[in-house]
Amino acid sequence: MSVSKAFLQKAVNTFRVKPAVLMVLFLTGATLLTYGNSLLNGFVWDDRDIIVNNAVNRDLSNFAVLFSSADSTISGNQQAYYRPLNRLTYMLDYQLFGLRPAGYHIENIIIHLTTAILLYFMALKLMGKPVPAFIAALIFAVHPVTAEAVNFISTRNSLLAAFFVLLTAITYLHAEAVHKRSYYYLSGLFFFMGLLCKEPTLMLPIVLFLFGMTDYRTFKERISERLFSLLPFVLATVIYLALQVNALSSVIGGDRIVDGLWERLLKNIYIIPKYVTIILFPIRLNAYYSLPQNYLIEAAWLIPVWIVIITAFLLLDKKRLWSGSGSFGSRSILSR
Repeated sequence: MSVSKAFLQKAVNTFRVKPAVLMVLFLTGATLLTYGNSLLNGFVWDDRDIIVNNAVNRDLSNFAVLFSSADSTISGNQQAYYRPLNRLTYMLDYQLFGLRPAGYHIENIIIHLTTAILLYFMALKLMGKPVPAFIAALIFAVHPVTAEAVNFISTRNSLLAAFFVLLTAITYLHAEAVHKRSYYYLSGLFFFMGLLCKEPTLMLPIVLFLFGMTDYRTFKERISERLFSLLPFVLATVIYLALQVNALSSVIGGDRIVDGLWERLLKNIYIIPKYVTIILFPIRLNAYYSLPQNYLIEAAWLIPVWIVIITAFLLLDKKRLWSGSGSFGSRSILSR
């Protein structure tokens, strides 16, 4: 009997699944069940201009063109967008799948799933509890607000930006935990890659600058620490802006590029609360949302929503500081 019990216990231990692995498996299943049907979809809307009929995507020798020019469409018209890393994925997809849309949709699903898994591990370290972290990641994975980004191939830039934003944040927080300069620069590299996918990634350094500013140290100490740790982000931003000015100057004029970029960032004052309300109340969803002309004046609901966002941010930051001795606790996320 003792031998049988030992054998049974060994079998149980062999097939025992760690909670983190189990959560990842659940996230994978939920994501596939939600978006697996997109594999039957074809190319729609902008997909035809950006992918199907765009000759640039069909030759890898055009790699350098992606980083030195604005986005282009079927007619050769250049658009006032600079997202070369996103365009590079379409080029690679063409080498792998040709013009079979299922392959493009598979990649969208994989990027979205990987981002949900990253969110789970970051939330796990921030909150310290697997169940709330899993719930947060699961909501992100299957929430209807992400349907357009996952199902519509041409909105992959949003998926990639979300992926690199989370990867940047995780690496940055790991750098704070282990106090190694190399991880700060690695975080800056991921940030740069996110910028090459979509411009709103620029909001991330602002969040990281504020994160941890509620601890007990003097304001001067916190400022000096934050400025040092964010130097790689400054360097990445300068390089990105130089590349963008070079690529877009022939399309919209060099003097308007930076102004246009900051105008887009300013719109986040309206867009972020708007999407928070959509996440909380996913009704009347639309592929297009109009921005009111005087959105800072007309949208009175912005003030209470921003109060909720800032309060939630401060509470999360406080909880993070109370739960561990360092900026990211005593154990880093990459060591789990």
